[in-house]
Amino acid sequence: MTVAAEWARLLDVLREVAPSTANSFRPPASPEALAGIEARTGTVWPSELREFFSLHDGQIDNSPAGAGSGELLPMQHLLSLDGVADWHAMSAEVWRELADADTDYYGGGYDGVCVEHPNAGSTAMMFLPS
Repeated sequence: MTVAAEWARLLDVLREVAPSTANSFRPPASPEALAGIEARTGTVWPSELREFFSLHDGQIDNSPAGAGSGELLPMQHLLSLDGVADWHAMSAEVWRELADADTDYYGGGYDGVCVEHPNAGSTAMMFLPS
């Protein structure tokens, strides 16, 4: 099945058992927004991830305390494209600081590790921007 077909199945269930969650998803991201996020993160997203965000743009946290209604997973909300970009930038910065502070362990600092492990899925023991 496609991502769109599975998403539709999930939404059908949510509309029945958890309407606040079903109603918490933002409208789909535009193709321009998807292209922009790839540029902001410096990556090319797999087609399935692009398709996933073409179905929604994350969730609205509509509960008073930031948890409760509208959650797909307990105490978690799906990120918007802007949230993905922010999380990506923060993760890269944190790992850059850690790797640059301990070049013996991280093999020459952050850029050195990224040269040795340029692709997501590599066993690098750290966040890889790709």
